Amino acid sequence: MKVLAIGASRNIGYMAALNILKGVEGSTVVFQLRNVSAFDEDAEMQPFVKSGRAKLVKGDALVEDDVRKTWTEANADGVPVDVVLFTVGGTPKFTLNKGFVIDPPNLCTSALLNVLCALPRTRPQPKLVAITSNAVTPTTHDDLP
Repeated sequence: MKVLAIGASRNIGYMAALNILKGVEGSTVVFQLRNVSAFDEDAEMQPFVKSGRAKLVKGDALVEDDVRKTWTEANADGVPVDVVLFTVGGTPKFTLNKGFVIDPPNLCTSALLNVLCALPRTRPQPKLVAITSNAVTPTTHDDLP
């Protein structure tokens, strides 16, 4: 199984990708990371990076060209991506006048749109698993369709 992980440098995306690498024989995970040194000191991830089962691609999900480059890198070996693991999420910052705020406020929407727009037009299409911080507050939850 080949997974393209976007937003998986920490938290649930990281744990999901790590569990795939540990539990699915022969699996590979291509990580799109704004900071490719994110796993440099990570003793659990390093064996997978060194063996090539975890591939790190520098890029920002808010930049469509970066996402396209990541798709190109993920497909360079001719093996199609089976699953896109999308776990982009912001860390809310607290301000006295606005409460908890995610900046940019459309982080998840914009990043997911870039992933979908950059999706290669191949068959079969990969499955998409999306876990985001959308609707993290009661007000934003009420805005969901």
